[in-house]
Amino acid sequence: MPTLSSLPRGQTRVSDAVLDATATIAAGEVRGVLSVESLAGGAALGGALGGTLGLVQAGPVGAAVGASAGAAVGAAAGHALRDRQRRQTFSDVEGAVAPSLHVAVTARYGEDLVALADRVRAEVEAALLDVLGLRPGVVTVEVVDVVSPEAAHVGAPIS
Repeated sequence: MPTLSSLPRGQTRVSDAVLDATATIAAGEVRGVLSVESLAGGAALGGALGGTLGLVQAGPVGAAVGASAGAAVGAAAGHALRDRQRRQTFSDVEGAVAPSLHVAVTARYGEDLVALADRVRAEVEAALLDVLGLRPGVVTVEVVDVVSPEAAHVGAPIS
């Protein structure tokens, strides 16, 4: 009689959105990174939902949106999300190599940008291994903007 441990366990797979979120969150934890933008699946999902939810915002200024309109938008967003989930790709995670990832960051002015990109890459690679069990693949880091420390604190309470 087979034991429980000898039975096939199946596969563990994660969507590109999970890879995207893991990389984005990890990059955001690096000192000197002010904001992170992923250049993968998350943008497509945001665009799909943003286009659907934009229907409400496109109405005349001051127009009241009734419950039925809100429900229709919610249903449309749900359909867009389910459609996106059906079309997304998945990666096997058990012992696999992560697909190539691109992360765009805004850095604090004055940071050594090459060293910052190396720290971001290392953090993303560690998160892929620790959280998903994926051996790191190619992680491309793009520094798309720099912001002065003063500008980064605009609107922050003065202490």
